[in-house]
Amino acid sequence: MAQRVAAYFKSSADEWDVALLQQIPAASPWLPAFLQHASDIGLLSLPPQPGVRKCILPIAQSWESYVNERGTHFRRNIGKTERRVARGGAVTYRHCTDPATASADFAVFQDVEQRSWKGANDEGAHLGSQGWAFQQEFATASADGIQCDNWIVELDARPIAIVHTVGFDRVNYCFQTLYDESTKDLYVGRAAVTRHIESVFSGGAYDALDLNGDSDFCASWSPQVQEFVSLQLFHRKPYSGMLWGLKKAWGTR
Repeated sequence: MAQRVAAYFKSSADEWDVALLQQIPAASPWLPAFLQHASDIGLLSLPPQPGVRKCILPIAQSWESYVNERGTHFRRNIGKTERRVARGGAVTYRHCTDPATASADFAVFQDVEQRSWKGANDEGAHLGSQGWAFQQEFATASADGIQCDNWIVELDARPIAIVHTVGFDRVNYCFQTLYDESTKDLYVGRAAVTRHIESVFSGGAYDALDLNGDSDFCASWSPQVQEFVSLQLFHRKPYSGMLWGLKKAWGTR
């Protein structure tokens, strides 16, 4: 795989000057193999730079065992959260895994995003129609081994929270967790994530859950953190080579 990726960047060198590769696992054996293959075919790179950190939840036991292991307070909070959501009205939790129905689900995701904290921010804060169209195309590529795995929470038949994830190679990746800002006091986001994590433990399809961050909320589910790096890649054509030389002299930026 490392050799194929390096060959792709070499063959497409007319289309880019600097390639920024992000979220590469720092401890992955893929990284040194990729750097060696890239160097062998004439590509240039700068030293990997520290990137994001993500909490990783191993799925190696039953949901009941996991909850019991976390303690009484953790278990009670799960029940309290769902009861709090129910105070807002009639609650429906909908689990969505069928690519054939995904078009309707992704329209819901975009709608909830507009009512979330992102809707009040500038365009850069949310995916919008183009971003969600890309997510839909990617998440429903079942022929490539991608599993679309989402939750929608409805209150009085109105969608108020979503958890958008994909599964690949027995890892579930949590991409987006959004909820209607008007319902934030009901903790619907936490309730939706709890339902999703319970389904991951119970479904048997995954060995790990990537929580996509190391916030206090993510750490409340797992203290196990994985480090990632970013990498800048260049080729030997004049402009790209010049950028590599300048960045190397000044330090990576």
